[in-house]
Amino acid sequence: MGDVGLRRLQIGVVLTSALAGAILGAGLLARVWSDCDVGIVSANLLLLTIFYLPVLFSVLTGIGLIVVRTLGRRRPWAAMAVTLVLCVVVVWLSMSVMHPDDYPGPFCPTGVPEWWPAAIPL
Repeated sequence: MGDVGLRRLQIGVVLTSALAGAILGAGLLARVWSDCDVGIVSANLLLLTIFYLPVLFSVLTGIGLIVVRTLGRRRPWAAMAVTLVLCVVVVWLSMSVMHPDDYPGPFCPTGVPEWWPAAIPL
């Protein structure tokens, strides 16, 4: 694979992982908020769609492009793997920041939904 083809593949991986991470992160946060009865559903969806999704996509894209730019020429496959791992970490961090810990409700007495894995702190 030539240098141009590899660069296109790397940019494709960055954009795809950023878009998938942003959409899955927003969907997961919406599910957590819905299950824990946080706020008003329409306001939550508006917040996630207009503010959270584009910001998360921009952050993930920026991080991915920085990683590909720094590691891409020497270790192209490692750069793509690091990009994917960093996307997962950033989505988890944004989930932990956006989810209110001090909001125990009747559906989430601990502030975390029942289906959330206990091994992954939120």
